[in-house]
Amino acid sequence: GPVPVNPTLWIPAPWKDILHPGTASMDNADNCCARVVGRLKDGAERTQAQAELNALDAQYSQDLKRTKARVLLSDLTLLADPRNKEGSAPAFVAVSTASFLILVLACANVANLQLARGVSRAREFSVRVSLGASRGRILRQLVVEAVVLSAIAGSLTALMTAWAPGAIMRAVASATNATNTLNFTFSNDWRVVVFVAAVSLLAALLFGLAPAWSASRNSVSAGLQEGGRATASGRARKILLAIQIVLCTILLSGASLLVRALDEAQHADPGFAAAQMIVVNPNLDSNGVSEAQTAGAADALSARIRTLPGVEAVTYAVVVPLGQRNDTVTTELPATHRPISFNFNSGGANFFETMGIPIVAGRAFNEAEESRNDAVIVNETLAKLAWPNENPLGKALMGTRIVVGVVRDFHLRELGPSLEPAAFVPSHPTRDSQLIVRFHRGDSAQALAGMAVKLARGMDRRLSMTSAEPYSAIIDRARQATILVAAIASVLSTLALVLACVGIYGVAAYSVSQRTREIGVRMALGARPQSIARMVLGENLRVVLIGATLGIAGAIAFGRLLTSLLYGVAPGDPIALFSTILILLATAGASAWLPARRAASVDPAITLRHD
Repeated sequence: GPVPVNPTLWIPAPWKDILHPGTASMDNADNCCARVVGRLKDGAERTQAQAELNALDAQYSQDLKRTKARVLLSDLTLLADPRNKEGSAPAFVAVSTASFLILVLACANVANLQLARGVSRAREFSVRVSLGASRGRILRQLVVEAVVLSAIAGSLTALMTAWAPGAIMRAVASATNATNTLNFTFSNDWRVVVFVAAVSLLAALLFGLAPAWSASRNSVSAGLQEGGRATASGRARKILLAIQIVLCTILLSGASLLVRALDEAQHADPGFAAAQMIVVNPNLDSNGVSEAQTAGAADALSARIRTLPGVEAVTYAVVVPLGQRNDTVTTELPATHRPISFNFNSGGANFFETMGIPIVAGRAFNEAEESRNDAVIVNETLAKLAWPNENPLGKALMGTRIVVGVVRDFHLRELGPSLEPAAFVPSHPTRDSQLIVRFHRGDSAQALAGMAVKLARGMDRRLSMTSAEPYSAIIDRARQATILVAAIASVLSTLALVLACVGIYGVAAYSVSQRTREIGVRMALGARPQSIARMVLGENLRVVLIGATLGIAGAIAFGRLLTSLLYGVAPGDPIALFSTILILLATAGASAWLPARRAASVDPAITLRHD
């Protein structure tokens, strides 16, 4: 459906008023969270349906004098909702881009190895041609070999798609959404199978044709000579190696950026004292408590929790900062009639004091304002956005509410690279309110959470579903997306690095085998083994440096794709780029070292006996 949550209980809509007596939520035009989902008739025109819905929505908004609702006509997919797309699209784009780069890198690697393999089979091809085989037949044989290799790899990949995506997503879902059951179906899809087959075939044709063409054009006389070598230029192999290094640089830098962002997020200040708090959820919404009974039950629980040892303060809020819920309000500024959207929250008058969020201008709420609808506190971001270069105190917002204070920015929705505008109003506890408890430094959050749950369940049967957890657990869930993307990027970049190392080793080993006679002549003329090793290392590291330099621009561009996932790190972060170059040079040197040692151990006496 429109959301991925799989409910365990369905009820008719009017029954909601039975569960929540006295609210008449289904008839309340101010109900913020109602969604109407419909299905188009078969053959209906989408543009005509969209026009009809827009007209109905405009009439509805005019009748109720409300701002327009969002009308969305789309397919029933998870990313059809713009809010889901906004939050998830960057991760999808980043992973898809990285996967494509891995594919190209692997293809370049295989093409490079096939070039070297074609040269090593030059004698075989020369014999075949001298016995009457056409060059076209040799070319077809090599292309068929490449396609068979690709088909084997593609088949293994298709088998992995039967279980890997489901296993990964279920692990992610259980780690990031412990309270809801996510309904993802991972069955074999013919479109996935066709896609994998098509990509495998296309890769084989694109990256297998050039090596096959090069191998089929070798000179017959050169191939039949004792110790002869094909004349295929090493330039193509070096170009392919440089391409691999460019791609590896992009992927490594992306992983470095995400790992740096993860480290920043792990040590980030959320803007409040999360380490010394627990969150208690009375779950009154699930127990059929009336609106009139809600405040009494929550206040009684708050008073009892204040008596627990180690407790310093208790407050409540509908939206727990960095929790899994957020409410957004769109309203007009009275002075300019300019629409403005911001995060909205309501709770106790002592919310900011308990959370450790300082007031930077004006004052905090007083208890009398919990019963009135005339005060609002905004954060610094909203104050600058709504009233640039003006004093926000005394300004009207959300109708007749007057701004009485401005608080320091803190993270309300997510630990992202930017801070969002937010407003807070005082109110009595509601069914959705959760208690936020601050305790003495050094006490155990887990132990206090257990005591709070035991106390709640023992004092009132309506609190039998009360749950509690340390605030650090909420912070960990807020970091989960960054952790996940950083882990995926690290795996992909490690794979890219391994492929690049294989490519460097293959090119270096091939170069040494092709230049064995030249190296023997150099050593016969007095060259020392160390100088031969340095020569081989230098030639390969030069290609690596060129590829890494060209890859820096791509790395910065890839970093910009990850901007929404980077916390406290710029796309062109010099530490990430420098560490990428350092890792590449170190692994490239290690990969080329064995062929360099082999070159340094060439015996000139044996080498010069050939040709």
